[in-house]
Amino acid sequence: MKILVNNLFIKQKNVDLFLSKSKVNVFFGWVIIAGFIFSSGTLNGQSNSNGEQKVLNAKEQDYYSIVDIPIPDGIELEVGGLAITPDGSLGVSTRRGEVWIIENPYMEGTRIPHFNRFAYGLHEPLGLAFHKGSFYSTQRSEITKLTDINADGRADAYETVVSWPLSGNYHEYSYGPCLPREETC
Repeated sequence: MKILVNNLFIKQKNVDLFLSKSKVNVFFGWVIIAGFIFSSGTLNGQSNSNGEQKVLNAKEQDYYSIVDIPIPDGIELEVGGLAITPDGSLGVSTRRGEVWIIENPYMEGTRIPHFNRFAYGLHEPLGLAFHKGSFYSTQRSEITKLTDINADGRADAYETVVSWPLSGNYHEYSYGPCLPREETC
């Protein structure tokens, strides 16, 4: 099936695009693509009957559970990265340049998670990893190693591991980090 709408050429299943320079055409083109994806049954469960979907959902719940963590007032978690520590705490980097550690994120026992701001002043971190006692955060222009030297729950050392130049474009983002596979990823 081939369709040409507003200079947007689409083949269902294999999507080939020819976009004009008009932002309106591009917007409507993506709306059309989304419509084809939803109508073609390619999303999980779209082509299943209601009974099959219930079985599929039951199987997912055997492996994954969604837990809503209550966030205290005054904390804005615009999450850019997540990393689990060996003690089961959850490290969370935010677009606002902070790294939070959430103790008891699965709300076991007391069912009350505890939030601790571990680091701040980062430049839009969009990735987080934990390795050998330190967090590694990917900022816009570098990977930073964050270490709590005196065990007070706050990063005392911000060490640049690697950096790269920025062009100044506001669409310029860096993601990661991914440590070597033999270590952790």
